[in-house]
Amino acid sequence: MPPTVPITNLPEALGCCYVLLGAGFGARFIAPRLEQHLGPDTPLSFYRDGQPFLKPLWHQLDRLLAAHASEPAAREACANAARATFSLFFQNFQTISRPEHREVSTP
Repeated sequence: MPPTVPITNLPEALGCCYVLLGAGFGARFIAPRLEQHLGPDTPLSFYRDGQPFLKPLWHQLDRLLAAHASEPAAREACANAARATFSLFFQNFQTISRPEHREVSTP
């Protein structure tokens, strides 16, 4: 079974949603670079198909975060799930990327 982010409550689910929706916003910039570096057979529908729906979903997520992740413990659960989701994406990217793209460099 592939690795997953354990979600046991609503704040954790919202943290994952934050990462997934946020990734969609960068889609128009990310998709061409992914295709350039990973090749034309790279599945990119996640980055290309959701653009018209993201803004209303982001506003809904913002309201849900305000309602369900405003207490410190809930905020921490949300943030931890978001970090775990980012980490899962990074780990999976490392397994499918070409070796020359596995090193992350910062300017």
